[in-house]
Amino acid sequence: MTTKLVITAALKAELPIDWLHSHDIPVLSYNKWANKAPNVLQEEIGDAGIVVVITGVGPTLSQACAHWIKTLFPAVLYVVNIGTAGGLDKGFLGQWVTPNAVASENGTKLQIDVRLPFAWPVHLKRHIGGKLLTVAQPVFGALPEDWKHYQFVDMEAAAQADVFQALGIAFHLVKYITDDSSQTAKQQFKTALKTVRSELHQIFNTGLLLTEPSVIQPEKKTVPITVVIPVYNRAHCIGACLQSVLNQTQAPQEIIVVDDASEDHLESALKPFRERITFIKNELNQGVSYSRNLGIQQAKSPWLAFLDSDDLWQPEKLANQWAFHHRYPFYQISQNGEMWIRNGIRVNPKHYHTKPEGWIWSLSLQRCLISPSAVMIKKTLFAQMGLFDERLRACEDYDLWLRITREYVVGLVNDLSVVKQGGHDDQLSMRYSAMDRFRVQALLKALEKEENSEFRTELIAMIRKKATILLNGYRKRQNQKEIEKYERLLE
Repeated sequence: MTTKLVITAALKAELPIDWLHSHDIPVLSYNKWANKAPNVLQEEIGDAGIVVVITGVGPTLSQACAHWIKTLFPAVLYVVNIGTAGGLDKGFLGQWVTPNAVASENGTKLQIDVRLPFAWPVHLKRHIGGKLLTVAQPVFGALPEDWKHYQFVDMEAAAQADVFQALGIAFHLVKYITDDSSQTAKQQFKTALKTVRSELHQIFNTGLLLTEPSVIQPEKKTVPITVVIPVYNRAHCIGACLQSVLNQTQAPQEIIVVDDASEDHLESALKPFRERITFIKNELNQGVSYSRNLGIQQAKSPWLAFLDSDDLWQPEKLANQWAFHHRYPFYQISQNGEMWIRNGIRVNPKHYHTKPEGWIWSLSLQRCLISPSAVMIKKTLFAQMGLFDERLRACEDYDLWLRITREYVVGLVNDLSVVKQGGHDDQLSMRYSAMDRFRVQALLKALEKEENSEFRTELIAMIRKKATILLNGYRKRQNQKEIEKYERLLE
């Protein structure tokens, strides 16, 4: 089964069941489905990218359900336990919270990644922080002394976190605080359920839908994507590049070509395509980041795809990616697989170039693992995370992907629909030596803004690693200016 996101809740009463059914998101009750044959389950789930599982109440049942989820969904990457919890601090009553730590009554304590794999409604407040205790039996009124170290209490989160984190599956947590654990907690809980369902409706509308089905149908030949192609002195290959876009089985709504003040016969090469593209010409050569940013700002579609002028797309590229986002609509950025051509010969990428999926920030520190020509990205992400940094002469994509992957999961379409053509002299990687110096700049930028101690530790380690390699290289070349620069950085 190809399900990548599983949402768990303890009770059916917590969920907007009608909304889930109307959007074809399967809802499985562990008690009902645990002993069903695999073929029966497959028929119920189909090819759903998202599934909701009702675990039942209590840590024992919840832990058993977690093991069942992993067996049933071998491709699952993210589990989000979403539902209700009691408050041990009245200040959080009626709020959504994501604790940064959970604990069980047996003393097990686990840190929680407070990010979410889907978008959260901007108008809904979500408190981040605090500790949650998972218990086997609720207590109302006078609370046990050891509960006073926690802000929240539930009956499933720590049990699930223990299973999924041990399996390497990203576990996330969002709880609505329905009650204050007082003698009236049961009535508070019942009263709050209507609000929980209503707000989950809003949360799911924001995070689990690509768009309203009445607006965009997946079978249409045109998809709501603007393709941005920056180009400089590539008259010899821009025709093949553009033709590969025009050959798409699902065509983009818009194609923007940004000419970065080319000095060759680019405009002549573009003449056969002028009626089918939006053409923008920079008066001065500004660099690829400026050109991409200009295309982003001019784009009319809600989604963007980039294509470098020396690369090509296979005809199914956009169709495959759009179908992927319909199956996994929580992704706001994805990329396709690539075929590499060097000097006209197909080559196999090294193992360390393998494209990952999910929370890939840590993996992306070493090297750029997202290719601009393979990306499809929601335009609103640029408003949140910023544009390409025009101050960087190279590795501008590495810098942007670090910012985005810090906060968002990245999807991967398992095809080879992007043809990367390399080995020619005008590539940035051929123009600049010691490319890691630009990556160090990007890492230092990230470190300056990073507040999380664990992420800071990773950034510092990678900066030191790359700076040490650069320093050794400059020492061999006796480049005193750069030697002094990196010695100061490593002090």
